[in-house]
Amino acid sequence: MELSAGGKVYLLGNYDHYNVIITAHAIVMIFFMVMPALIGGFGNIFYRNYSKLNVKNLPDNKLGAYLAGLLEADGSIVVSDSYWPSIKFCFNINDLPLALLLQSRFGGTITKFSNYAVLVINSLFGIEQLIALTSCYFRTPKIEAMHRLIIWWNSRYSRKFTNAWLAGFVDGDGNFNLTVTPRHDRNTIRTQLSFRLELRANYHRASFAGTSFSPILTLIGNALGVRVYARSRA
Repeated sequence: MELSAGGKVYLLGNYDHYNVIITAHAIVMIFFMVMPALIGGFGNIFYRNYSKLNVKNLPDNKLGAYLAGLLEADGSIVVSDSYWPSIKFCFNINDLPLALLLQSRFGGTITKFSNYAVLVINSLFGIEQLIALTSCYFRTPKIEAMHRLIIWWNSRYSRKFTNAWLAGFVDGDGNFNLTVTPRHDRNTIRTQLSFRLELRANYHRASFAGTSFSPILTLIGNALGVRVYARSRA
């Protein structure tokens, strides 16, 4: 404005005031308008894409810890004898890309509301994956619900144990015996191969899964087509 007219019109020749006003105007525009608009306007987009990329590329151990925290903060585990269990995650509507990312990995359905969305996972695959990933990372009383979900899984799902689990179980308390004995009535030998898996009858402390080892041994015996015997030691 000062330069638009000749002579000393507005600032009466006080050039210091002119410099102060121009500098103050620049500071206000840059730090109180341009930068907040850039950070606020584009920051959410960049941050959500960055978060989505991070979650997508997390290794399983860190993803399990992240999902456990997410579930304990704003999620729920529903276990009932009358209907199928489910694991629910609640998201702000702005976090819908994260919900879609988890849905692509674990399955489930997403229900959208006005300002939030709920991801419900109730497939066998999704429940199994989430139990395996998150069960050892719980830090709040919600671990009780995870315990009930594990009990439901072990008692109802047909694949009670895997070959890898059974191999470790046998290495801990099982053995194979090969017995070679000569036959007295003929010039031959007798070879006998046997397998034994022996555990104590009861666990020494109260547990959410019970105290008896009999159910799992009976399950293994049925899978192998043999009987389970109990004996007492003096």
